[in-house]
Amino acid sequence: DQEADVYELFALFKKQEWDWVIRASDNRRVINTDGTELLLRQLLTTIPVSFSYKVKVGATKERTAHTALLNVKYTPVTIARSSTNTNKDLPDSVSVFVIELTEDSSTVISGEEPVHWVLLTTHSVETVEDAIQIIQWYCGRWNIEQLYRTDKTQGLNIEKAEAETTHGLANLAVLSIMAAVQVMTLVMGREGNTWVDAQIIFTNQEVECLEHLNPTLEGKTEKQKNQHPARSIAFAAWVIARLGGWTPYNIARPPGPITMIHGLVRFRAISQGFVLRGNSRSNNGTFMGIP
Repeated sequence: DQEADVYELFALFKKQEWDWVIRASDNRRVINTDGTELLLRQLLTTIPVSFSYKVKVGATKERTAHTALLNVKYTPVTIARSSTNTNKDLPDSVSVFVIELTEDSSTVISGEEPVHWVLLTTHSVETVEDAIQIIQWYCGRWNIEQLYRTDKTQGLNIEKAEAETTHGLANLAVLSIMAAVQVMTLVMGREGNTWVDAQIIFTNQEVECLEHLNPTLEGKTEKQKNQHPARSIAFAAWVIARLGGWTPYNIARPPGPITMIHGLVRFRAISQGFVLRGNSRSNNGTFMGIP
């Protein structure tokens, strides 16, 4: 994100031959294709809009949910090393591509700030499709933020871990990331835009448990029913969200990672009982080997 707008990082990534997409925060000195020097924001004002497209913008504390018309510009640019940077081991310049997307005034909600991103990337941006791909990659950053939110205080609370050794803490951190990935799989798959099998994160017995639970969580109206195909991750996300306290009436606020965590905690306890019940039936009328 914008905290990575650091020239030393640009140079390091270039040296390692790593590609990157970073949101610009500084109005850096750049060298135009004709060799002239100017500031990044000045350069962007000289570039015509390459294309425009509409996207749905989600609600936040600062912005109302709406459909935004975005005007996009892109061009190659050379970033110059700051004159105040005394590190002579750094290259004098780094060549990248810049993409600017700005919400058109026609869709900005009164009293709110327009959507405005300036992205720097080492990936080649020669076409409209290239620019859209970079924008979509950067949008994926929010899922990374949500993953770490899930792992921290509001979610799994890894920061309060009382492990006594570095090795123990490292193991716990890996396990918590694995759990957080399961949570984010449910969050990202809740809409059901594409088919994903629920067994990507659940066992077959757990999927069966979800199917048994589903009718007990549905209401009488169509809006209160699980609309997703059985055994899909979207179907599972609906059930887990209901266990976490989400209501289908609250469509404006779909279930987030914290709701999914609460639902998964409940589900794990329920599914253990479901598995034990199945085992007791398979043991010819005995329970865990006890008549």
